Amino acid sequence: MEDACSALDLLSGWRVIHLADSVLVPRIHPAVAPINDTQFAIIGGIGSDVNGDIEAMGDVVMFTTGSDSAELRVKNIHGLLQVYSDGNQAACVGDETVVVLGSDDQDATSKVIEYKFGSRMLKLLGKV
Repeated sequence: MEDACSALDLLSGWRVIHLADSVLVPRIHPAVAPINDTQFAIIGGIGSDVNGDIEAMGDVVMFTTGSDSAELRVKNIHGLLQVYSDGNQAACVGDETVVVLGSDDQDATSKVIEYKFGSRMLKLLGKV
């Protein structure tokens, strides 16, 4: 068992990147997909709103590797399109477009959501 790694050995390979809650609210079940070689999108998830209520989110945060910076591209606004993706069912398709298969808090149907790089909102492509 000399070759076995301890939990501490595995943790030492990770680097913690601190981001402000105003940019990236803590969440579970976001959709995460690469946009290009240096950026990836973090879309939606389940987190808490300004009142502390747990709900699906509709924001998009672009994270840039190398500079470890994040920019809020789409604000989470209650009442607009919101999505969480159990199992991170997201993919980059075409040029700088992410498609997400997810759900929201309103009903049990799956939805196909699109985010285009540079856009200020999510777009519902259809329900499954």
